[in-house]
Amino acid sequence: MDSSGVGDVKTAGLVGEATGYFGFSVRLVGVISGRILGGIYGGILLARGVGKVQFPYGPFLLAGVLVALLLVGP
Repeated sequence: MDSSGVGDVKTAGLVGEATGYFGFSVRLVGVISGRILGGIYGGILLARGVGKVQFPYGPFLLAGVLVALLLVGP
């Protein structure tokens, strides 16, 4: 299985810049929640028996930023 694509890497850079503006705690919560959300989605795919599949990670990074901004606040 391949690693992150170019779009995911670009999105990660933007996420780092956006969350860094609000502080370290927002960045930390954003990264952790994005990874958790992506892991939950991957677990659902495995439970459904989809097998080896690639899915974009960028939307989960962005959802993690949204969760961080809602939980921690700007």
